[in-house]
Amino acid sequence: MFKKLMAGVLAVMMVASFVVLVGCGGNGEEPNNGNGNEVVNNQPPANNVASALVGTWVWEDAEAYEYIFNADGTGTRGMPGMMDTFTWSTPGSGRLNIDVDGVPVTEEWNYSIGGVELTIDSRQVPGLAFTYIRAD
Repeated sequence: MFKKLMAGVLAVMMVASFVVLVGCGGNGEEPNNGNGNEVVNNQPPANNVASALVGTWVWEDAEAYEYIFNADGTGTRGMPGMMDTFTWSTPGSGRLNIDVDGVPVTEEWNYSIGGVELTIDSRQVPGLAFTYIRAD
């Protein structure tokens, strides 16, 4: 179980590093949240979040790792003692963008919810996918 947990943490860190490397090319344009709306102070528009995502989701391979999506477009993820804060938005059907505080590039995911399962697939790293179980 510990190996699976650490592999998941490593995978998330790898995604964040990849996203930073890809995004640091910068083109001098103002940041946006993927739908043409400018992101101000790293906060997405409050009405641009999918209510189905709101709540707590735990990773199916290690219940210690979780995502908490708040209705105001903020959230936390990680495990006890290692939590990251972020803002999130859903700029289109089945799309999820996450802006982790302190990371200059937006993570882009495809998501689907089936029953109590949330699956996220990276739009930036082919083959990187995780499944979470609703905890609330």
